[in-house]
Order: sequence, then C-alpha cells, then structure tokens
Amino acid sequence: REAAGTRVTWITRREGPAGTKGPLACDDNDPLAARQELFRAANQLAVSPDSPVTYWPATLVERISRDDPAGPLVVELSGMHAGDQRFDRIIANVGFRPDWTFSRELQWSAHSVTDEPHSTILGTAGDDNGAAILQPEPNYHVLGAKSYGRRANFCFTDGLNQIRRLFQILGDRETLDLYATVKLPK
Repeated sequence: REAAGTRVTWITRREGPAGTKGPLACDDNDPLAARQELFRAANQLAVSPDSPVTYWPATLVERISRDDPAGPLVVELSGMHAGDQRFDRIIANVGFRPDWTFSRELQWSAHSVTDEPHSTILGTAGDDNGAAILQPEPNYHVLGAKSYGRRANFCFTDGLNQIRRLFQILGDRETLDLYATVKLPK
C-alpha cells in the first residue's frame, strides 16, 4: 500500500491446503484466533484478483542466479509455473530447523523428519504437546521451540507448560505449579 507498484509472488511447493482459497490451511479449532485471522487475511491477499500478491502453488525453485550483480535475481522455476522469472528480492520462509551442533556428543537423537528430540513424550498418547523434554543424557532437557523441531505449531504457552512439567519432575512433586498465585496472609 505504501509503495505503489510493488508486487509479491508467493510460491509454495505444494498446492495450498485450502486449494483455491489460498496457501494456508485455516483451523476453526485453533486456540489462537488471531493466527487464524492472519491466515484468512493472507489467503484473501493470495487469491484476490486485484491484490498485489500472486500465489503460485505447486512450483519449485530450481536455481537462483544474477546476470548482472546489480540487476534482478533470475529464478528458474519448475512445476506449475515453470520458467525463468526475475525478482528484486527473495524472502524465504521455508521452515525452521534447530541447530543441534552443540549437543553432538550427548546421548540423544532427533527424529529424522521432524528434527524434534526422540524421548519420553510427556502427556497421554495422542497429545500433541511436543514436550520431549526428558532425554537419555543425564541432566539434559529440551524445552521450547527446539523441542518441536521443524513443526510450526509451537506456542509460547507450550514452552511455559514444559517448564512447569520439568519442575514437577525435578522436584518429584506432581502438584508443583511455578505459575500459581500465592496468597500471602494479611
């Protein structure tokens, strides 16, 4: 809006989960309503004919080069929108992969696909809390976004719950709640 004439091309490897409704899947049961509002707004931008955003699903980036060091980037695409395209900038939001180099010598392993720690998953079967905080390595615990590996559904409250659960385990007190409000006597 502030820079008239600016165009954005949004490229995804797969057809968006919402099909012709945009690249992002909306989940009406998502506990974060604001995230779903953001997804809906982004999808609307991606599919609206008068939008400065063009959505190209099922398209892969094969190569990026420059004919001139000061010129646009030449991007070779394959898939649904195959061919060479020229862009001024590339913003790659291609996922997160934790850096585990600091823990190479420790006794633990990460899942080969999700890159989240293998371990005792806390919670009940089917609980998607990503809290693999107990590791075979003594006194080594994985908390926060790293415990989710490449999965994108980590929320700050998950991290707080992991901290609460770890202190319950370390203190051997199931009822320990670090975030409980203590009422002091008057």
